[in-house]
Order: sequence, then C-alpha cells, then structure tokens
Amino acid sequence: MIEDFILGFACLILLTQITSLVVSMCKKYPDLILGIGGAMFAIDLACLLTWTFGLKQFATNDKLFVAGIGLAILTSLIHKTKKFIQMQKEL
Repeated sequence: MIEDFILGFACLILLTQITSLVVSMCKKYPDLILGIGGAMFAIDLACLLTWTFGLKQFATNDKLFVAGIGLAILTSLIHKTKKFIQMQKEL
C-alpha cells in the first residue's frame, strides 16, 4: 500500500529537475522570465500527466497513488517558490 504512495510521490524527482532546468534558463535569459514561467507550467503538466497515466497501471490503490502525486505537486510548488525567490535575489 505504501508503495503506491511512494510511486506517486517519486515524480517529485522529475519535477525538481525541471525546476533546476527552468531556473538555469531564467538566469541565462533574464528578459524571458515570464515566457519561461509559462513554459514551465506546460512542461510540468505534460510530465505529471505522463507519469500519472504511465505508472497508474502499476499501482494497486489508485487513491494512495494520486495522494502521493498531490503531495509531490505541493512540495514541488514550495521548492519552486524558494528557488525563484533565491534567483530573484541573485539577479
């Protein structure tokens, strides 16, 4: 049972990698930060949908799997906020 939650929460690894990529792009192209932010939303959405529908077949308890994904999204949003505040201080 806990494996389903961990399987859903594991997408946090992918989401933090996307955040690191977006932050490095924002540092390289500071004039395009708003456009890169919109692209980050689209990339996160595509990765989450692919993760959800790709790995849902391996989960036995769908509610725990979705709960893990939800917690990963919340944790990722907190991480993104901290990274972007840190990046704004550097620019």
